[in-house]
Amino acid sequence: KVQTIVHSTKSGEKITIGVTALQHHLGCTHTSFEIATLLSKNSSVALVISDNATIESYADFYKIASEYAKEGINVNGIDVYPLSRLQDAQENYSAVICDIGYLNEEHERLFKKCNVKIMLCSAAEWDISHLIKYVQFPNESNANYLHQIRYCFSRVSQSKFIKYNKFLSKSGVVAYRLHNSPEWAKPRTENMTIYKNILGSYINLPEGNKKKRKLFRVK
Repeated sequence: KVQTIVHSTKSGEKITIGVTALQHHLGCTHTSFEIATLLSKNSSVALVISDNATIESYADFYKIASEYAKEGINVNGIDVYPLSRLQDAQENYSAVICDIGYLNEEHERLFKKCNVKIMLCSAAEWDISHLIKYVQFPNESNANYLHQIRYCFSRVSQSKFIKYNKFLSKSGVVAYRLHNSPEWAKPRTENMTIYKNILGSYINLPEGNKKKRKLFRVK
């Protein structure tokens, strides 16, 4: 079941979207790029990556000097920055997707401030109990925003998702099942539909006052 989230937007409004996970390597960067691809059709978009090692890996792969990569890279039309450029990105783009990655204490402070909060979830038997405890027994740090989060499962069968979602829905949280989407620049239609429902009217943000920047462009 897809639930439509309705937001009211005003002229000049901007948005920061946080993408995080309770475990490592669940696809936060891939999902962030998919959302950036969707929003870039109508809005000025920047992707900010919290993990410097990921930025450095991009630089190594495309043979870009690290000092230049820190100033930003344009990947298939998406402007990508390190976390140190977050404030600058928020001032100059109408939409900023923050690839937070693994949710540690430091990153949780950033996640709380995001307008839209997305948490990627593992459906593995050895991980699911951690998520259920997270939503059913909140602590002081997450109790106030727990129900603002949209929980997204990837690499999970429909039957297993339905089974786990029964536990989550009892806690009043909203979960989605993402589909395998190998190319982030060409997201699956099913995933695009889910992102549109999570973002609601944020999907049509104004262009904003993005400054012209000379970034290394890679494809």
